[in-house]
Amino acid sequence: MTRISFKLCAAMAFFNVALGAGLLSSQASLPVSAGEHSLTMSEEPGLTCSMAIPPRFDAVFHFEEGVSLVKSGELWGYVDHNGKYVVYPKYKNAGIFRNGMAPVQDVFGKWGYIDKQGRYVIQSKFSYANSYSDGLAFVRSSDGKGSFINSAGDVVILEQPSAPWIEVRAFSYGFAPVKMTQREGYVQKNMWLFIDKTGKPMNSSLYFDAREFSGGLAAVKVTPYRWGFIDQTGRLVIQASFSAVEGAFTDGFALVKDANSPNPLWSVIDHAGQHVIRDIPLRILDDFISMGEKGIVSMSIDTSDPRQPIKQALLDVKTHSVFTVSNCAAAVGTVSEGLALCLGNGSVLEAGVQAPRPAKFGFISVRRRDQGNTGNDTGDICIKLPSKPAAEGKLSQGGTDSGRGQIEISPEMAARMLYFRLDVIYPPIAKAKGVSGTVVLRITISKQGTVTELSVVSGPPELQQAALDGVKKAHYRPYLLNNEPVEVETTVNVTFTLGH
Repeated sequence: MTRISFKLCAAMAFFNVALGAGLLSSQASLPVSAGEHSLTMSEEPGLTCSMAIPPRFDAVFHFEEGVSLVKSGELWGYVDHNGKYVVYPKYKNAGIFRNGMAPVQDVFGKWGYIDKQGRYVIQSKFSYANSYSDGLAFVRSSDGKGSFINSAGDVVILEQPSAPWIEVRAFSYGFAPVKMTQREGYVQKNMWLFIDKTGKPMNSSLYFDAREFSGGLAAVKVTPYRWGFIDQTGRLVIQASFSAVEGAFTDGFALVKDANSPNPLWSVIDHAGQHVIRDIPLRILDDFISMGEKGIVSMSIDTSDPRQPIKQALLDVKTHSVFTVSNCAAAVGTVSEGLALCLGNGSVLEAGVQAPRPAKFGFISVRRRDQGNTGNDTGDICIKLPSKPAAEGKLSQGGTDSGRGQIEISPEMAARMLYFRLDVIYPPIAKAKGVSGTVVLRITISKQGTVTELSVVSGPPELQQAALDGVKKAHYRPYLLNNEPVEVETTVNVTFTLGH
C-alpha cells in the first residue's frame, strides 16, 4: 500500500512569517479561526495512530462487541480486532452484532440471526431484520408486517394496520423513535414519536425527525429547521437552537451546528448543552464527520487545494488538537473500541509505478499517548483549537456597522472565510536588518470575495509593502447577510517573526 503523508496547517487571522521558512509552511491551506487564542503548531502529546488491519475489504462497519462486519467480494462476514475472521463471508447481506447476535441474509433472501460462532439462533424466516438494541430488534415477516422481537424471536410489539410505521429506529434507554402518518383534520403529516417497549407513545410530542437515545438524551427536530435534545421523560433539556446534529451523544459529547450562525460550522457541546468547542474552524464535509468514543471526532476536510482537495483528520476534543491520518487517503471512520475504519487511496506501487486499484478498507488503531500506547505515529498535531469563541459583533449575522454603512466582521470570521493561504514573502532587506513586527491592514472584501481595498493601519515601514502584496491576492468566501452576498470590512494582522 502506498502511504500518503500530509499535514494540516493554519491560514490564520494572525499570519506568522518565519525567517528562512516563509509563511508557516509551504503546505498551509486550511482556513481557520484564531478565536480568542492564537492557533499554534502544538507539540503537546495527544493521539497516536497505527495501522491495525491493513486495507483488504470492500466495505466495513465500525466495531461493536469485539467484531466488525466486513465485505469481501459480494459476501459479508465478521472479523475480530486482529483482522481474523470469526465468521467467514457467506452472507448476501448482514448487520452488526449487538446483544451477542447479528442479523444475516442468506442466499435465498431470508433473514435470521447468528451468534459469534456463526450458528443460527433464530432461523432465516424474515423478509427484513435489523440489529438488536436494548434487547429488541425490528423485523418484517414474509407478509410485510413489522414487529419488534425479543432475543428468543417472540413478537413483543406488533405494527398496527391502522397506524403503520413508515420508518423505525433502534430501541435505547427503553424507547425507540418511529415515523408514522399523523392526521390533523384533513391534513396528513408524516411525523416522528417515541414508543416504549409495550408500543405505547412516550407522550403526545411529535417531531419532524428524531434519533435514538444515547447518553440518556435524544436529538429531536422540533421545527422543520431546529434541533434540540430531550431526556427520557420527553422534556426538552437542550433547547432547539441547532440547524443540524450528527448522531447523538457519545461519551458526553455531541456534534451540532448553531442555527443562529451566518455561516454555521460544526461545534462540540456537552451534556448540559454548553459549547466545548464552538465553530470548529475547518471546512468539514457534512456527510463525513462523526463523534467517536472518548471525544475523538473523525472528519474529512475540504482543503480547496487541487493537489489534495480532501484530507482525513481526527479532532481530539480533550486537547483541542487536530491530527491528519496519512494512512487513510479517502476516508476515516468513527472511532469505536480503539479502532477506526480507513479507506485507502485506491492505488498500489507496482515495479515503482502507481497502478490504479479499487480502494480497500482496513482499520487504524487510535489511542491517546497517555494510555501508554505509542504505536507507529501516523498523525501530526497541526492545530490547537480555541476553547471558546471570540465575540464577533452584535449583529445576528456576526458583523457590526463599520460607521460607513458597511458591515464589519472580525478577523476571526474573515479567517474562516479564507479559501487559500496567503503567500507573504519576508523582505530580504528587512530580514538582513533584523526588522520584525506586526503589520495591521484594513481591507474590504467584495461580494465576490476579492480584496478590493486595503490600507496600512500600523506596522514597521520595511514590512508594510510585503504585507500589502500578500494580502491583496487573498480570496474569500462571500459573506452572506440574509442569504445575499454583501461587501464587508475587516482587519488582518500579518506578523513577521525572525527565526531562532
